[in-house]
Amino acid sequence: MMFYALLRRFCGDRSGAVLPFIVVLIPALLLVGGAATDISQLNAQRRYTQSQADLAAQSAARHLPDPVAVRAAARRVVAANPRFGDLTLADSDIRLGSYSPEGGFVPVADQYSPAGVTAVEVDVPSPFDPILLGPVLSDDAILVRRKAVAAQSSGIALFMLRNRLAGLDLQHSG
Repeated sequence: MMFYALLRRFCGDRSGAVLPFIVVLIPALLLVGGAATDISQLNAQRRYTQSQADLAAQSAARHLPDPVAVRAAARRVVAANPRFGDLTLADSDIRLGSYSPEGGFVPVADQYSPAGVTAVEVDVPSPFDPILLGPVLSDDAILVRRKAVAAQSSGIALFMLRNRLAGLDLQHSG
């Protein structure tokens, strides 16, 4: 009952006590809105970067075991989709190896030789440009990285999603 009386008195008071409340409230709302915008933009960029990695790995797997053609295909796919800036893949971002359901992706020792290559792992880096959280985040946190693995076996392309929210097992489909 006392709270109701205080609230009624506060709302009826016209002496300017509302101004400090508004001065504090508006910047707080702007901060919350800016943080929400950065977080939603980060999630959109993470999904986009994962899609880039998935598509690059699938495209590169079609050219296995040729290391030069695999790297060229992965780079071509990533360069063709510049929504979050021009992305470039280094040789270390495109790893050749083999894939098994039990052991996962295993890179080969010589990344420039086609011997034993049946799978490719593509790691796509994408710089994140936050509006509000830039001063708070470290330089490492501002780089979004997503990986995808694709393998080719017996003329059939196998594809694996590397996403924490979803997984796809193509080994037992049919």
